[in-house]
Amino acid sequence: MKKLVSVILSASLFIVPSVFAHEAKVEKKPVTIQNPPDAISKYYPPNSMKMEFLEIMHAISGSFKGAWIDAKEGQWENALKNAEALEADYKKSSEMVGKEWREKYFKFEAAAKFKEAVAGKNMEQMKVQGKELGGSCGRCHKDQYVSAWLKYYWSDFDELKLEDPITEKKLEFEDYKHELVNAFYTLTNDGKQGDSANAVKGGKEFIQRYKGLKASCMKCHDDEQVKYFYVGGKVEKALEDLSATLGKEPLNMEEAFKSIGVIGKEGCKKCHLTHRWAMILKGNQE
Repeated sequence: MKKLVSVILSASLFIVPSVFAHEAKVEKKPVTIQNPPDAISKYYPPNSMKMEFLEIMHAISGSFKGAWIDAKEGQWENALKNAEALEADYKKSSEMVGKEWREKYFKFEAAAKFKEAVAGKNMEQMKVQGKELGGSCGRCHKDQYVSAWLKYYWSDFDELKLEDPITEKKLEFEDYKHELVNAFYTLTNDGKQGDSANAVKGGKEFIQRYKGLKASCMKCHDDEQVKYFYVGGKVEKALEDLSATLGKEPLNMEEAFKSIGVIGKEGCKKCHLTHRWAMILKGNQE
């Protein structure tokens, strides 16, 4: 039996304070995340880099839309070729997904009748069968998009290891972030208490570890520019400014916090908003 995970998405996270807040009733709706069938895993990385299942879905979509375009243009011979290719690829894709999805989503009769409607140049029947056929794809997408994205497109952060620039030890990603956070709070806590020596030490370690995060990007992405999304531009400038502040005496925490604010808003926050929701869901998908 496939394991199911119910994730409650609380609307309260997104509530804007209002004088009418007491009148609002927020209903929590469960979202069930189910792993895709094992059968299609062989058509996705790491088992295959060709993405065969994705390719055939694109082919189906192209043939379906192509049949309509050709029909509207009066190119019925080409429309029929598209309809025939659509039916063939539709059946082929059903053989790739396994019995459960094949029985749950596929409408073979609709594919056949769509082809017949094209052969008969019957636009009205094309609409009827096209709606049924398109609906079969839409239902699967609605149910399975998120689970497929999580499984096949998101790497597991638990497998990430980074070298700590301070200790030169290989650390699990969570442990690396723990050390990063410790350095950050050494800077802010000791700085507020007037312990400049420890604050500066913590701040310098924070800067080094934050810059070291760039290496984590390349564990999943193959575009060199990606690593500058959260550790470049405004953030890089803020890190330079923070470093300059730490090098001056007496330590000016007001200036330090200006730089920290930019790093938090432009770096930490944006990275978390992009990645953490997926990692939370992926961690519960088994």
